[in-house]
Amino acid sequence: MFASTSSTPQAFFIAHSNLFCKGPLFHPAPFHPAGNQFLNRAMAGAARRPSPDAHRHAAAAGEGGARDEGQQQQDSRADILRRRKQKLRKDIRAKIKSAYPPSGSARLEAQSNAVFARLFDMPAYRSAASIGFFLSMPSGEIQTRDAIRRIVQDGKTLYVPRVGLDFEKCDMDLIRCDTSAKTGGDDLFYDCWPRNKWNIPEPPADLTAVAGPGDIDLLLTPGLAFDSRLHRLGQGKGYYDRFIAKTKDEKKPILVGVCLDEQFIDVSSTAGSEEGIPIAEYDFVMDKLLTPTKTIE
Repeated sequence: MFASTSSTPQAFFIAHSNLFCKGPLFHPAPFHPAGNQFLNRAMAGAARRPSPDAHRHAAAAGEGGARDEGQQQQDSRADILRRRKQKLRKDIRAKIKSAYPPSGSARLEAQSNAVFARLFDMPAYRSAASIGFFLSMPSGEIQTRDAIRRIVQDGKTLYVPRVGLDFEKCDMDLIRCDTSAKTGGDDLFYDCWPRNKWNIPEPPADLTAVAGPGDIDLLLTPGLAFDSRLHRLGQGKGYYDRFIAKTKDEKKPILVGVCLDEQFIDVSSTAGSEEGIPIAEYDFVMDKLLTPTKTIE
């Protein structure tokens, strides 16, 4: 019934549409060249016109592309920051190793004690009832043994870090010490404690008084480097940043960074940020910084 010998799609369409109408849908005149051109344009326009779904898919693809580009830029900035920190850590470690060889312990102790002499002169120290402090590695960083002895003599409540129970967690608690426990002679209360993988004494598991928000008035914060803007560069594990973040909505302790001269970066007021310590949004800035020769607030 619908067989046709029409030679063009237009002729086939018009011929068969007449079958379902009372009269001819089109007069033979549409086969005039001008009519054919009109029909061709109409059919081509319909073929090119995108559907509403196509518009929605294109818009979604555009939004997704913008999000992907924004994420790529954020990832790129994070990578640049990480590389800058890694390079700075390498440089500072080399500088410390050169300045304080194992045979140079006397100079290391002298610089350390000069830092803590500044601490004990601070009104914030004298008024603090509780101190968060760290136990130092045997070498390669500021030494805290003499300072801890003084803190104990001053009757301060002392909290020290414990990180060794779960190294993979990269988390840290500060544990209240029983400073009355001594083994005699020149020993201090922590000399019998177990040591972690960095050879630092850590509170044993039976000491369970963990510092909560508001328990510590003054927190002495170590670092691999500090700059004159009070930016801190840690060892890369994030222990102190995570601990400080726990107290940010409560009574945050006064944060006091301590470092040796070789760990201090003096950034002039006209220098660009490239010359100091780069920081991310999760890095905390110190309230004060003590070096052997400077107090920076």
